[in-house]
Amino acid sequence: EYVTNDKISKEIQDCIKLNGGLISKINLTKIIDVNQNVIESQLDKLMTIVGINGINIIEGKVVTNYFLNNVCSEIENILNSEGVISLSDLANKFDFSIKFMSKFLEQKINQNKIDAILFPTRIITKDYLKSQKSLIKPILIGSLEPIALNYISSKFDFEEYLVKD
Repeated sequence: EYVTNDKISKEIQDCIKLNGGLISKINLTKIIDVNQNVIESQLDKLMTIVGINGINIIEGKVVTNYFLNNVCSEIENILNSEGVISLSDLANKFDFSIKFMSKFLEQKINQNKIDAILFPTRIITKDYLKSQKSLIKPILIGSLEPIALNYISSKFDFEEYLVKD
């Protein structure tokens, strides 16, 4: 049976939509059941067409801008309820590398789409930082002699990056 490029393109778009805007290229190839080169060629064409919901290839996955916007919203929700989340937890949750998540978060923070502060291993809200500082400050004020920051961090169970900030 002969399958046209238009049909393959339509099937790719349908698969992406059915999977919420995120699907691996391997799974896409299995589902559509054509050679991976054909899939890659059609993805290249789709990424250049204006009007398609921003298709990107990230770490071997087909990802839409819609999906990335939802990731942003979900991170905001987590931060609003928790105040802090580790990059490794986010990477696991959304199935991306820590390196990608770090760059993605940095970009979204710079665009003011996520209101938070990015540290090497965590992302935190300004309110969380403020509350942690308000707990650390009395310890420093109450000390009668110089105190090592790593001691405060381990003794009072504060993240070291918060104590140093």
